[in-house]
Amino acid sequence: EEEIPFEIPASWKWVRLRDLVSFCGGFAYKSTSYVDESNNQIIRLGNVKNDNILLETNPVFISDELAENTNKYEILADDILFTMTGTRGKKDYFYTTVVGEEVLKKKKLYLNQRVGCFRNLYNINMQWLSLFLKADCITTQIFATETGTANQGNIGSDNTMALLIPLPPLAEQKRIVVKVEEMLPYCQQLVK
Repeated sequence: EEEIPFEIPASWKWVRLRDLVSFCGGFAYKSTSYVDESNNQIIRLGNVKNDNILLETNPVFISDELAENTNKYEILADDILFTMTGTRGKKDYFYTTVVGEEVLKKKKLYLNQRVGCFRNLYNINMQWLSLFLKADCITTQIFATETGTANQGNIGSDNTMALLIPLPPLAEQKRIVVKVEEMLPYCQQLVK
């Protein structure tokens, strides 16, 4: 009760992020294991920006054999990828993006270390969750638990999975996504 930061509609409920999604961390692929080209691409910190997977940014690949041996790090459609490391105090990370099926038609993708993945457990709209994770009320909580030394900032999975989330019914999640997608071009026009 004392953690609830604001009132929500009666049809919504407060949940922990861990009640909605599972967390998958990345694998520490060694640069010595990279190959020139394959259908198995490693997704590193620089490949994830808000709402984008940048496959052409410094791409690295692994062999079919290593991909098979590390298949539990394979990225699936509808996963939310997020960056877990950046510059301390700058809030230049915790970028999120939902993996679309079209991206996975080109090649198999694998999580590198410090790239996290949320996987749906609860039948929620992952587009809605990705939008919500960008909200100030969430990023403020995330960066309040930042750790690291010198210039490197990190977020941990335990603190992230403990986030308190106001969960609307599924139909409302979908309506929110549609409305945001409708309004986004107008907002971008205003910025210009």
